[in-house]
Amino acid sequence: MSTQLTGDKVDALIRKAKAEGVSDRETKALLGWSNQFLKQRSLLATSLDDFSDGVLLINLLEVGFGEKLRGKYSTRPKLPIQKLENVSLAFDFMDTRHVLLLSIDSHHVVAKTRRRSASCSTTSCAPSCRADFD
Repeated sequence: MSTQLTGDKVDALIRKAKAEGVSDRETKALLGWSNQFLKQRSLLATSLDDFSDGVLLINLLEVGFGEKLRGKYSTRPKLPIQKLENVSLAFDFMDTRHVLLLSIDSHHVVAKTRRRSASCSTTSCAPSCRADFD
């Protein structure tokens, strides 16, 4: 039994494909940009989920801003609370550097809310950090 595609279904599939394409491009651009800094510490991010425990985010900030974050963090977090503490430490650091984070908190990153995490990184974090990194 074949499924017939009506005009509405075709339009919906095209919109979905375009939306995913934009998301993929944003993700690839963010990962490429991040990996330029992370390679200085022999680290590599292969997906946005790699930032969910806060370790790569902290390393990215330390390399980019050229200073260590104040406070201790878990280098191998296993528990959700450890991941949340790491991401919160990174967000606190960004706040002291006046990096604007809109509509996102550390829970979104730890929960791997991809759309919010990518949106935050590409629209507010990356441009602000890039100016300071250069």
